[in-house]
Amino acid sequence: MTLWLLLWAIGDWKARRRLVFGFAALMGALLIAAEWVLPGWIKMFLEAIRQYHQYTNNESVLDQLVDWLPGNHEGEVLAVIACLASALLVWKLRQDAPGSTGFAGALAVVLALTVLVVPMYAPYNQVLLLPAILFLARDQAASIVESGSVAPVSWLAGLALAWQWIASLGLSALWFLSPGVALSGWKAPLYATFTLPVLVFLLALFAARYPPSVLRARALAE
Repeated sequence: MTLWLLLWAIGDWKARRRLVFGFAALMGALLIAAEWVLPGWIKMFLEAIRQYHQYTNNESVLDQLVDWLPGNHEGEVLAVIACLASALLVWKLRQDAPGSTGFAGALAVVLALTVLVVPMYAPYNQVLLLPAILFLARDQAASIVESGSVAPVSWLAGLALAWQWIASLGLSALWFLSPGVALSGWKAPLYATFTLPVLVFLLALFAARYPPSVLRARALAE
Protein backbone atom coordinates (compact mmCIF):
# COMPACT_ATOMS: atom_id res chain seq x y z
CA MET A 1 0.00 0.00 0.00
CA THR A 2 2.77 2.42 0.91
CA LEU A 3 4.61 1.68 -2.34
CA TRP A 4 1.46 2.34 -4.38
CA LEU A 5 0.84 5.71 -2.68
CA LEU A 6 4.50 6.64 -3.18
CA LEU A 7 4.27 5.76 -6.87
CA TRP A 8 1.03 7.71 -7.14
CA ALA A 9 2.62 10.75 -5.48
CA ILE A 10 5.59 10.60 -7.85
CA GLY A 11 3.13 10.54 -10.77
CA ASP A 12 2.34 14.20 -10.02
CA TRP A 13 5.11 15.16 -7.63
CA LYS A 14 4.49 18.89 -7.58
CA ALA A 15 0.87 18.51 -6.49
CA ARG A 16 1.23 15.41 -4.30
CA ARG A 17 4.62 15.76 -2.63
CA ARG A 18 3.01 17.00 0.58
CA LEU A 19 1.53 13.52 1.06
CA VAL A 20 5.04 12.00 1.09
CA PHE A 21 6.49 14.69 3.35
CA GLY A 22 3.54 14.50 5.75
CA PHE A 23 3.69 10.71 5.94
CA ALA A 24 7.46 10.73 6.53
CA ALA A 25 7.18 13.41 9.22
CA LEU A 26 4.36 11.62 11.01
CA MET A 27 6.10 8.24 10.95
CA GLY A 28 9.31 9.82 12.17
CA ALA A 29 7.51 11.47 15.07
CA LEU A 30 5.77 8.23 16.00
CA LEU A 31 9.02 6.25 15.92
CA ILE A 32 10.84 8.80 18.07
CA ALA A 33 7.97 9.00 20.56
CA ALA A 34 7.70 5.20 20.76
CA GLU A 35 11.44 4.84 21.41
CA TRP A 36 11.22 7.50 24.10
CA VAL A 37 8.28 5.75 25.84
CA LEU A 38 9.73 2.23 25.49
CA PRO A 39 13.49 2.25 24.82
CA GLY A 40 14.63 -0.68 22.70
CA TRP A 41 11.18 -1.47 21.32
CA ILE A 42 12.45 -1.64 17.74
CA LYS A 43 14.68 -4.61 18.57
CA MET A 44 11.78 -6.30 20.38
CA PHE A 45 9.48 -5.62 17.44
CA LEU A 46 11.89 -7.19 14.96
CA GLU A 47 12.19 -10.25 17.19
CA ALA A 48 8.39 -10.47 17.38
CA ILE A 49 8.22 -10.39 13.57
CA ARG A 50 10.70 -13.27 13.39
CA GLN A 51 8.66 -15.31 15.85
CA TYR A 52 5.46 -14.40 14.02
CA HIS A 53 6.75 -15.95 10.80
CA GLN A 54 7.63 -19.10 12.70
CA TYR A 55 4.30 -19.80 14.38
CA THR A 56 2.25 -18.81 11.30
CA ASN A 57 4.37 -21.09 9.05
CA ASN A 58 4.89 -18.08 6.76
CA GLU A 59 2.13 -19.24 4.40
CA SER A 60 -0.09 -16.98 2.36
CA VAL A 61 -3.59 -17.55 0.98
CA LEU A 62 -2.04 -18.63 -2.32
CA ASP A 63 0.24 -21.10 -0.55
CA GLN A 64 -2.75 -22.68 1.17
CA LEU A 65 -4.82 -22.69 -2.01
CA VAL A 66 -2.24 -24.73 -3.97
CA ASP A 67 -1.09 -26.81 -1.01
CA TRP A 68 -2.53 -29.96 -2.62
CA LEU A 69 -0.21 -29.66 -5.66
CA PRO A 70 2.97 -31.79 -5.66
CA GLY A 71 5.48 -28.92 -5.92
CA ASN A 72 6.67 -26.55 -3.20
CA HIS A 73 6.78 -23.18 -4.95
CA GLU A 74 3.50 -22.83 -6.83
CA GLY A 75 2.24 -20.28 -4.30
CA GLU A 76 5.35 -18.13 -4.72
CA VAL A 77 5.03 -18.28 -8.52
CA LEU A 78 1.39 -17.20 -8.38
CA ALA A 79 2.30 -14.42 -5.95
CA VAL A 80 4.94 -13.09 -8.35
CA ILE A 81 2.46 -13.18 -11.24
CA ALA A 82 -0.16 -11.35 -9.18
CA CYS A 83 2.39 -8.72 -8.11
CA LEU A 84 3.54 -8.14 -11.69
CA ALA A 85 -0.02 -7.82 -12.97
CA SER A 86 -0.80 -5.34 -10.20
CA ALA A 87 2.40 -3.38 -10.83
CA LEU A 88 1.53 -2.98 -14.51
CA LEU A 89 -1.93 -1.74 -13.60
CA VAL A 90 -0.92 0.78 -10.93
CA TRP A 91 1.85 2.11 -13.18
CA LYS A 92 -0.79 2.88 -15.79
CA LEU A 93 -3.06 4.54 -13.22
CA ARG A 94 -0.36 6.42 -11.30
CA GLN A 95 -1.48 9.82 -12.60
CA ASP A 96 -5.21 9.41 -11.94
CA ALA A 97 -6.73 11.98 -9.62
CA PRO A 98 -8.04 11.05 -6.16
CA GLY A 99 -11.71 10.20 -6.35
CA SER A 100 -11.41 8.92 -9.90
CA THR A 101 -12.40 5.42 -10.95
CA GLY A 102 -8.78 4.62 -11.79
CA PHE A 103 -7.51 5.63 -8.36
CA ALA A 104 -10.27 3.66 -6.63
CA GLY A 105 -9.51 0.64 -8.80
CA ALA A 106 -5.80 0.76 -8.05
CA LEU A 107 -6.49 1.06 -4.33
CA ALA A 108 -8.87 -1.90 -4.45
CA VAL A 109 -6.37 -4.06 -6.35
CA VAL A 110 -3.47 -3.25 -4.02
CA LEU A 111 -5.48 -4.09 -0.89
CA ALA A 112 -6.78 -7.34 -2.42
CA LEU A 113 -3.22 -8.22 -3.44
CA THR A 114 -2.11 -7.69 0.17
CA VAL A 115 -4.59 -10.33 1.34
CA LEU A 116 -3.23 -12.75 -1.28
CA VAL A 117 0.48 -12.45 -0.61
CA VAL A 118 0.82 -11.52 3.08
CA PRO A 119 2.35 -14.53 4.92
CA MET A 120 -0.77 -15.11 7.00
CA TYR A 121 -4.08 -16.57 5.86
CA ALA A 122 -6.24 -15.73 8.88
CA PRO A 123 -9.81 -14.77 7.90
CA TYR A 124 -9.62 -11.46 9.79
CA ASN A 125 -7.18 -10.17 7.16
CA GLN A 126 -9.99 -10.31 4.63
CA VAL A 127 -11.46 -7.06 5.92
CA LEU A 128 -8.99 -5.55 3.44
CA LEU A 129 -11.16 -6.99 0.66
CA LEU A 130 -14.01 -4.64 1.58
CA PRO A 131 -12.81 -1.69 -0.58
CA ALA A 132 -12.50 -4.00 -3.60
CA ILE A 133 -15.96 -5.49 -2.99
CA LEU A 134 -17.49 -2.00 -2.67
CA PHE A 135 -15.62 -0.87 -5.78
CA LEU A 136 -16.99 -3.79 -7.75
CA ALA A 137 -20.52 -3.42 -6.43
CA ARG A 138 -20.80 0.33 -6.86
CA ASP A 139 -18.92 1.27 -10.00
CA GLN A 140 -17.82 -1.78 -11.88
CA ALA A 141 -20.77 -4.20 -11.97
CA ALA A 142 -21.58 -3.04 -15.51
CA SER A 143 -18.10 -3.82 -16.83
CA ILE A 144 -18.29 -7.35 -15.44
CA VAL A 145 -21.77 -7.96 -16.83
CA GLU A 146 -20.77 -6.61 -20.24
CA SER A 147 -17.90 -9.08 -20.38
CA GLY A 148 -19.48 -12.52 -20.61
CA SER A 149 -16.19 -14.31 -19.98
CA VAL A 150 -15.82 -12.71 -16.54
CA ALA A 151 -19.43 -12.98 -15.39
CA PRO A 152 -19.02 -16.60 -14.12
CA VAL A 153 -16.15 -15.44 -11.90
CA SER A 154 -18.41 -12.79 -10.39
CA TRP A 155 -21.05 -15.44 -9.61
CA LEU A 156 -18.42 -17.61 -7.95
CA ALA A 157 -17.19 -14.63 -5.94
CA GLY A 158 -20.74 -13.87 -4.82
CA LEU A 159 -21.20 -17.48 -3.76
CA ALA A 160 -17.88 -17.46 -1.88
CA LEU A 161 -18.88 -14.24 -0.11
CA ALA A 162 -22.28 -15.62 0.89
CA TRP A 163 -21.06 -19.13 1.67
CA GLN A 164 -19.95 -18.35 5.20
CA TRP A 165 -23.47 -17.16 6.06
CA ILE A 166 -25.12 -20.04 4.23
CA ALA A 167 -22.95 -22.65 5.96
CA SER A 168 -23.30 -21.05 9.39
CA LEU A 169 -27.07 -20.85 9.15
CA GLY A 170 -27.21 -24.40 7.83
CA LEU A 171 -25.15 -25.72 10.72
CA SER A 172 -27.25 -23.75 13.20
CA ALA A 173 -30.41 -25.34 11.81
CA LEU A 174 -28.77 -28.76 11.73
CA TRP A 175 -27.88 -28.45 15.42
CA PHE A 176 -31.53 -28.89 16.40
CA LEU A 177 -31.74 -32.14 14.43
CA SER A 178 -28.31 -33.66 15.03
CA PRO A 179 -25.85 -31.77 17.26
CA GLY A 180 -23.07 -34.26 16.61
CA VAL A 181 -23.26 -33.89 12.84
CA ALA A 182 -23.40 -30.10 13.18
CA LEU A 183 -20.27 -30.05 15.33
CA SER A 184 -18.41 -32.33 12.92
CA GLY A 185 -19.02 -29.81 10.13
CA TRP A 186 -17.61 -26.82 11.95
CA LYS A 187 -15.08 -26.23 9.15
CA ALA A 188 -17.75 -25.72 6.49
CA PRO A 189 -18.01 -21.90 6.85
CA LEU A 190 -14.25 -21.65 6.31
CA TYR A 191 -14.19 -23.43 2.94
CA ALA A 192 -14.37 -20.14 1.02
CA THR A 193 -11.54 -18.53 3.00
CA PHE A 194 -8.92 -19.26 0.35
CA THR A 195 -11.04 -18.75 -2.76
CA LEU A 196 -12.76 -15.42 -2.01
CA PRO A 197 -9.52 -13.32 -1.99
CA VAL A 198 -8.42 -14.80 -5.33
CA LEU A 199 -11.79 -14.21 -7.01
CA VAL A 200 -12.13 -10.65 -5.66
CA PHE A 201 -8.57 -9.83 -6.74
CA LEU A 202 -9.17 -11.11 -10.28
CA LEU A 203 -12.43 -9.19 -10.60
CA ALA A 204 -10.92 -5.98 -9.23
CA LEU A 205 -7.94 -6.32 -11.56
CA PHE A 206 -10.22 -6.77 -14.56
CA ALA A 207 -12.62 -3.98 -13.58
CA ALA A 208 -9.79 -1.50 -12.97
CA ARG A 209 -8.17 -2.44 -16.28
CA TYR A 210 -11.39 -2.42 -18.30
CA PRO A 211 -13.93 0.06 -16.91
CA PRO A 212 -17.36 0.25 -18.62
CA SER A 213 -16.28 3.11 -20.91
CA VAL A 214 -13.39 1.04 -22.27
CA LEU A 215 -15.58 -2.01 -22.85
CA ARG A 216 -18.18 0.07 -24.67
CA ALA A 217 -15.52 1.66 -26.88
CA ARG A 218 -14.13 -1.77 -27.74
CA ALA A 219 -17.62 -3.07 -28.51
CA LEU A 220 -18.30 -0.15 -30.86
CA ALA A 221 -14.95 -0.67 -32.56
CA GLU A 222 -15.77 -4.31 -33.19
